[in-house]
Amino acid sequence: MSDPATAVFTRRVLPGHEAAYEQLAREAAAAATRYAGHFAATVLHEDGTVDYTVLYSFSDRAALDAWLDSPSRRGFAAQAEPFSVAHYELPRNTRLETWFMLPHERRVGLNHLALDVVGVEALHSWETTLDASNVVRSPIVESPFGWHLNVRAPDNIAVELLAMKPEASAALCG
Repeated sequence: MSDPATAVFTRRVLPGHEAAYEQLAREAAAAATRYAGHFAATVLHEDGTVDYTVLYSFSDRAALDAWLDSPSRRGFAAQAEPFSVAHYELPRNTRLETWFMLPHERRVGLNHLALDVVGVEALHSWETTLDASNVVRSPIVESPFGWHLNVRAPDNIAVELLAMKPEASAALCG
């Protein structure tokens, strides 16, 4: 099984062009859903700023690259240029790195909250509940410690639901 892959873009939008950029970003996010392996497209914006962060998550690196290199995505990026003064792309990532610290986050203290769930079956139950409520979430991903599912709380804090593997639990918790 391949690891999920995520790309993160940050764009500084010219004042007065926020609505036009937000509409374009929503259209790009909708277009991404039509590509194989799509997991999520998220547009993040903190009120009072002109910085926007867009995350595209796909089932694997090949699926992500197919979207990012597509004429459709390149067209959206070209349309966004007149609205912006700066554009940054972070290295394309796999796993869950981008769920915990985004480029615009300058918070001191808590950067994510991890909650233990009892078994991977409970994690699948959370997956169903979140999907029924239209909550944007990561896929369930296996790591050496267990299985993770990640969401963002309304205050934008990353929340990790973790079903720990017994051997990891024994090593960490005794």
